[in-house]
Amino acid sequence: MARMTGKLLLFKNQVKGVVINTAENYSLFDGRLGLCLINYMSRQKDDDRLDSTTVAEEILNDVIDNLSGMETYTFSHGLLGFGWAIEWLHQNGFIEENTNEFLEELDDKIYQNIVNNEVTSYSLETGLIGALLYFYKRITTKSRGGFFYREVCLIECGNLLIDSLASYLRLKEQRNQQNLGEVYTSQKIRLLGQSLLILVKFYPLKINQEVVSKLICEILSKCKEIFKMDISARSLIIKDIIYLAHVCCIYAKNMNSTTWRNNINVFFEELQIHQNEVVYMDTESQYILSNYKLNLTRAKTQNLTVFEGLAYFDEISATKSWAEAWLLE
Repeated sequence: MARMTGKLLLFKNQVKGVVINTAENYSLFDGRLGLCLINYMSRQKDDDRLDSTTVAEEILNDVIDNLSGMETYTFSHGLLGFGWAIEWLHQNGFIEENTNEFLEELDDKIYQNIVNNEVTSYSLETGLIGALLYFYKRITTKSRGGFFYREVCLIECGNLLIDSLASYLRLKEQRNQQNLGEVYTSQKIRLLGQSLLILVKFYPLKINQEVVSKLICEILSKCKEIFKMDISARSLIIKDIIYLAHVCCIYAKNMNSTTWRNNINVFFEELQIHQNEVVYMDTESQYILSNYKLNLTRAKTQNLTVFEGLAYFDEISATKSWAEAWLLE
């Protein structure tokens, strides 16, 4: 247990170079909210479960007391990430709070923000997809009691956001056709992957299903083009293509697509053969590749991150859904 305790202390004190026990950083991706999740998960590996739970509760209360400092409606560092984390903690049995009551005011604020403001970003971290992930988590809540009318509002938000995402992706496609082709940048590939996975999550909920189904097919056609790219052409964006392949694998599993399962198997086999051409893998890529029995060279980082802290407890935890926050499942 001494080894675990030492590493956990590092997670508590080093998150992207921030000493978050004292810093005013309350975010999910690299702040005290992320540290809270680490402590809740660590209790499943810690002999002193009570101590880990107490620390987690103290951090959570601290985050709640300082919510006024979370002014942005973003997922990585703002209110969307906070709401997702509360729902995640409840769905995994870490807290008993009725989230419909606890998050009622936040639901309303996010709804008003969506209705009254133009979308300026579409990414998970800072934009529309982060909002979709928040509403997905809320719609699938285990809390009940006065939920019917709230569910109607949450579903309406999901509809609006899916329509906005479809309009944006199709407008980009029209512009690409006018420019006689598309250049697949890191940002574009990441957005395609995030869009595909959030749509796969919404599909079984039968929310805006016709638009969701068509958009999934359109994104998959783009994925085919990307996977056909020459190895040399994709070396600089390989970590994003690995992410996209992982998302397509999830699609294949959830939609029972043998064709796409075979396509992804071929991709990872090819990656293994050409691994010497891959300079390094970041933490997220390494996490993905571990699911496919691949172990490429990882970039060395000076400071531990929230992601690494959560991944550390992944092997023995029954709460693997933490990776949903990074849209990795």
